Amino acid sequence: MKRFLSAFVPVVVASLFLLLVSCSRSGVVDGAAVKLVQPGKTLSLSPDASVEGRFAEVLNCFAVQVVSDSIIVFQVPASEESPYHFRAYSLNTLDCLGSFVRNGRGPGEMVSPHVSRSNAEERYLALSDNALGQAYLVDVEETLRTGNLALAETFDLPETSVLDWMPLPGSGQFVMLYEGDEVAFCLKDGSGSTVKTIYPYGSLRGERYVTYLSSILVSRVQTSDICEVMMFFPQINLIDGETGRIRSVAVDKSYRNWESVANSAVGMDTMNHYVDATSASGYIFAAYKGLSLGEMMQGGSPTSIHVFNWDGDFLYDIVLEEDIDNIAYDSRSGYLYGFDKTSGKVVRYDLGGLL
Repeated sequence: MKRFLSAFVPVVVASLFLLLVSCSRSGVVDGAAVKLVQPGKTLSLSPDASVEGRFAEVLNCFAVQVVSDSIIVFQVPASEESPYHFRAYSLNTLDCLGSFVRNGRGPGEMVSPHVSRSNAEERYLALSDNALGQAYLVDVEETLRTGNLALAETFDLPETSVLDWMPLPGSGQFVMLYEGDEVAFCLKDGSGSTVKTIYPYGSLRGERYVTYLSSILVSRVQTSDICEVMMFFPQINLIDGETGRIRSVAVDKSYRNWESVANSAVGMDTMNHYVDATSASGYIFAAYKGLSLGEMMQGGSPTSIHVFNWDGDFLYDIVLEEDIDNIAYDSRSGYLYGFDKTSGKVVRYDLGGLL
């Protein structure tokens, strides 16, 4: 019996080791093991019919963000008829509160503002404008009240090509940029000084990789934690904004093919995984497609909303029939808002019973 056990134990240990390796293989982030996960629960949801006919002024949408727990902001095309980048609505009444941030280079104007997906419970709307070389925290309530752009804080962006920007507590900044020939994460303190620069993608150097490393950044309220939701790989990367430590979670085993994917030309067969993301309270919401760019261009494809917590647990896979992008979550009511590209309308889903 002892002889049998002595032979059996190494086999068990080896099997467990192989199992751990198979579940934690390295991925596109250099040196970070990837945990392959499955949803705790899969379910389907239909839109809330009570918002039909609301948000009629939002004919197109580049981004959507909840601020101050009470206002939802849509980024819309500026035009001669309406030269403003943003339109705001009350989450209590769904009434339009007005438009703000005029297009231009004058005082109180912006050229090409980009919405930072800050946590929905943050007070201010975070914007970066590469054309002006600055980022801003906009007090939306004060702006709508006075009719003048009210800025709570202004930041100078690095001269290097900025891919995305996120405010951190204490006037800190998290900047995703293209530096030299690499995509880098730059952590800045309240004085604007660089505290740490991380080069997460190792051998993927050169401009041709920038497209494949496209992602959406979302933040965790009142912390320096950032989640990078990757568009061309089926994974999210959880980043500690203080230490720079990165943990990766994948929802499909195709993440293991990252080298062949990154070294192929972008074309109609290229897979598009995540298309947008948002965060609120303890959750990350990511809109998932898992389709080729050719299939995406045909339109009308259903969407899955992947819900994670900040430990990287895959809580829910919520299947929607609608072709959704540009999502935002109202943590008070539990409604997830999105823009249906097929109908051109704003829709929402009730997640209150889940979270």
